[in-house]
Amino acid sequence: MTTKQKILLPALGIATVAGLTFGAHAYAQTTTDSSTNYPPFVQNLMEKFDLSSDDVQSVMDETQTEMQQAREEAYTNYLDEAVTNGDITAEQEQLILDKHDELEAAREQERTDLQ
Repeated sequence: MTTKQKILLPALGIATVAGLTFGAHAYAQTTTDSSTNYPPFVQNLMEKFDLSSDDVQSVMDETQTEMQQAREEAYTNYLDEAVTNGDITAEQEQLILDKHDELEAAREQERTDLQ
């Protein structure tokens, strides 16, 4: 792989992900009807299986919560391993976790303020 390819491929990947992320965000902001806040394939599933937007939102919220819990557990395990390996102390781990909780609370407050 040439140097040009080594630079171009990751840059293209990052640009694609960013474009999809911002595009989805822009799409979500342009719709106001709660039943159209979903991508077309989700709307098709809603119609085919006669699901309400409340049902879909409930599943999405539950999935998001499960994924967040999995990320939190992985993060804690990562820090526990760092303590076990002697990379950080237990006190440092607790300081990191406390700061993480503080930042998470601030993010949640920002989300609430924006609604």
